[in-house]
Amino acid sequence: MRSLLFVLVLSLAAQQLFSQKLIIDNQGHSGLVHGLAFTEQGKKLVSVSEDKTVRVWDVVSGTLTKTYRFEIEDGVDGRIYTSVLSKDERFLFLGGYFDHQEGNPSEIGQIRILDLEEEKLLPSLKGHQNVVLDLAISQDGKKLISSSADQSIIAWDISSMRAPVRSATITGIESIINSIDISEDGSTIAAGDQDGNLRTWSVSGGNPSRSIVHSDAIRDVKYAGNQLYSAGEDGQIIKWTKSGKFMGPLTELPGAVNALEVSADNRYLTAMGRVGIVYDLSNRTLITQFSYHTNAVSAITTAPFTTFDQEKGIYVASAGGDDKNILLWNILSGQLERNFVGKGKSVFGVGIDEAANKIAFSQSNPTGILDDVVLEKAFDLEELALDRKLNPENKYHRATQAASNKFISKESSNSIKVDGRMITTDDRKDGTVRSFTFINKGNALALGSSYSLNKYNVSGSLLGSFQGHEGEVWALADFASEDLLLSASNDQTIKIWNNITGENLASLFVASDNEWVIWTPQGFYEASAGGEKYIGWHINQGQNNLAVFHDVSAFASFYHRPDVIQEILKLKSFDKVAQMMNLSDQPEEKITPPTVTWITETNTIVEGHTTTLSFDITSPTPVHQIKILADGRPLIHQSELSISGDNRTERVDIPIELPEETDKSFAFTVFVADQNSKILSTERHVAFEHIAPEEENEPDTSSPAAATPRGEDASASNAVTTLDPVPTKIKKSNLYLVSIGISEFAESHNNLNHADKDADAIDELFKGQQGKMFNNVTSIKLTNEKATRANILQKFQRLEEFTTVDDFVIIFIASHGLNENDNFYLLPYDGSTKTPRISCIDWRDFSDMIGNISARVVLFIDTCHSGQLGNNMGQQKVNNTEAVRQLSGQEYGVVIMAASTGAEYSFEHQDWGHGAFALSILEGIGEGKADVKPDGVIYLRELDYYLSERVQELTGGRQHPTTQKPSSISRLSLAEVQ
Repeated sequence: MRSLLFVLVLSLAAQQLFSQKLIIDNQGHSGLVHGLAFTEQGKKLVSVSEDKTVRVWDVVSGTLTKTYRFEIEDGVDGRIYTSVLSKDERFLFLGGYFDHQEGNPSEIGQIRILDLEEEKLLPSLKGHQNVVLDLAISQDGKKLISSSADQSIIAWDISSMRAPVRSATITGIESIINSIDISEDGSTIAAGDQDGNLRTWSVSGGNPSRSIVHSDAIRDVKYAGNQLYSAGEDGQIIKWTKSGKFMGPLTELPGAVNALEVSADNRYLTAMGRVGIVYDLSNRTLITQFSYHTNAVSAITTAPFTTFDQEKGIYVASAGGDDKNILLWNILSGQLERNFVGKGKSVFGVGIDEAANKIAFSQSNPTGILDDVVLEKAFDLEELALDRKLNPENKYHRATQAASNKFISKESSNSIKVDGRMITTDDRKDGTVRSFTFINKGNALALGSSYSLNKYNVSGSLLGSFQGHEGEVWALADFASEDLLLSASNDQTIKIWNNITGENLASLFVASDNEWVIWTPQGFYEASAGGEKYIGWHINQGQNNLAVFHDVSAFASFYHRPDVIQEILKLKSFDKVAQMMNLSDQPEEKITPPTVTWITETNTIVEGHTTTLSFDITSPTPVHQIKILADGRPLIHQSELSISGDNRTERVDIPIELPEETDKSFAFTVFVADQNSKILSTERHVAFEHIAPEEENEPDTSSPAAATPRGEDASASNAVTTLDPVPTKIKKSNLYLVSIGISEFAESHNNLNHADKDADAIDELFKGQQGKMFNNVTSIKLTNEKATRANILQKFQRLEEFTTVDDFVIIFIASHGLNENDNFYLLPYDGSTKTPRISCIDWRDFSDMIGNISARVVLFIDTCHSGQLGNNMGQQKVNNTEAVRQLSGQEYGVVIMAASTGAEYSFEHQDWGHGAFALSILEGIGEGKADVKPDGVIYLRELDYYLSERVQELTGGRQHPTTQKPSSISRLSLAEVQ
């Protein structure tokens, strides 16, 4: 099913080609989702999107588990518009725009084949000469049907994936086919076109028929047994015979219907536009409506299970809305069960306070009308800092629609009037007009549309384009005093342009959790403590290979340069800044990291507790550090290495020894650092089986359970229809608890009121988890005069020595922190703010000690104290951003829950008897208020949510906790509650 016409033609616009590019990764989709498919009996959900990715979700937890990336370029190259999964769930067929706009038509129209088992691309199917818009597969899995903007349909024989062949081609179709389906018996192809025609052919291409009932384009067609249904932009749902004879209208919706889905028993039809309806075809009655999506739905599929979370029903996943989310819901009740969504949000409005040099923006549009959008947050372009609320003293203006007695007004969906002159856009190249503003002191204007951002003179002549957005440009603002243009898009970014040269100077992404990153097209960036995880380097590996993606932190030593961004915004030219700051020489190896190729096979089973992990490393520069991580935690650390770094492949064998009674599977990864970068390898799963002492066992004379013959799937004869996320039994670990709180310092002017009490209370709180969440709890508490520099370092060194991968470590620290010479220090009892390098705890040393502990580590840190709420004690503000960023790196694997964000203060109050952060932890765990579900277990995600809400409530929105965790942790249990 296709709904956007602009992809149907080959554009002649030149595009910049790249082999590597810094792109947003919002941990979800940022473009329209055009394909959905369940795998593994509904345990996994695969989604494909215009954002050029395929993502895999865990259905029970609702979390993202894998992302596949491909060869892409700027603009439309790489966008995926359709997909279908083979019946054995191994091969994912992808259609889209698969070459640059000046490329070979046969390359653009190829069908990519992703082997999900081998995780590689197979040779593409080539036959179409333009964008592939829809795909369908027969019930027997032997035929693949494709439709293209070249106005043709091809039937492919895929009975042998070793050599799929074209079996039939249908050409000469007078209109563009938006949607296709194949009948259940595999005999008939149905198609809906752009002009509203419903067409059918035999699968060999014969017996054509054509009927027109729809008054506008058909967006989807779907077979249900021997009947056929079509839906279109006119809102009608029409019923047809299998061969395409009109049987009458079924129903009509108030807007366009984009997607249809039929239940497995052919009884229920689900139709989705901006809202969804479920129709009982047996008696032609409406049974439910679904309105949780905030915008039009673009894809839908039925789940293979009929029970979820112990509720029976028929479940579907549908994709749509402003945030590109995927919803799992029960069509019989309309009950929403899961929301699969990233952390990005479309940006609907943008403004500028020119005097303060601040951008304001909006990430919500509740009415759906752009003129109603209210600015919500701000970003300081001088300090490079986010304001979560607007200061009423700032005066923001948006688009300039009147200048020098000239006016701009919108006349139609693709035209505006400027000083009496009409400017008309190209429907197919530009789409719908969304935004416009005068620029260059009223001598030119910028016009944002569905697919373009162009510059015109006031006479209506096209002067050029601002290229960089991947979505609709919803809003513009003229930063007149600096000759800058601001643009906001549903690609979830704000871009800053030199409105004279057209150069994209910087882009800003703000996630739903208020983490942010601002970057230049050349890759220089600044980010909040957790912002780095939302951006990374996409490195093309050629048309026939999956692309490589590295977190931006992998190259932080070279590209983390907030000073470069600030200078670019001042000089409005990267070339000028590069010359001034000697940045013009950017060797390729700066973003050519080491590669790790596993030799140890995946899913290896080891009897006992020792093994050897083997892998090859290839690096352009000498490797100085290797870490082996088990489930995200450092297990082995090596720094004395002899890997040459001359791009030779070198074998590494590392012995692994785990606790003797280890009986579980670990996901091992390899962390490698060379002179310019640091990377984490893919996972390699190894299962360790504990060998128990041999015992004589009595023969089992009980009735045998039903057996499954070796090599056969138990589900083959008894299909699994239940997917219930029933809590699994949590294996209890031993907890090592370190509580540090300092209220009384040797330098008494640093004294706090409640830090020691916070540590006492946290110590008691988690000691109470012995026999509940943890087998044993070993408590280490250091308060006031006991929390000397030497004592603290000694305790952490001991933790590193005697904890194992089976243990759990919780650390709580309440004290002062301070910055000096771009480093962060913890203030111990005997430390001096005048001599932090020799008397305080260097965060780099602290990070190394914590990062080398093999156990799972959760760090609660409250080190930006200002004292009493509302009483500034006078010390310089402390910024913990770099400290949190450093320890949350993938090589450490530490979960960090920090009391405040950036340069915020952390508050305490005598009425609370604690700091706001500690009080919220005590309430959340001790009183069970963080057990959101509730199921008697408090998980990391639940505590994070509670702390965020409660601390803001206690401090009047002046303090915002932040949680950073490694990607290897999706669910972490912290406490049991009554």
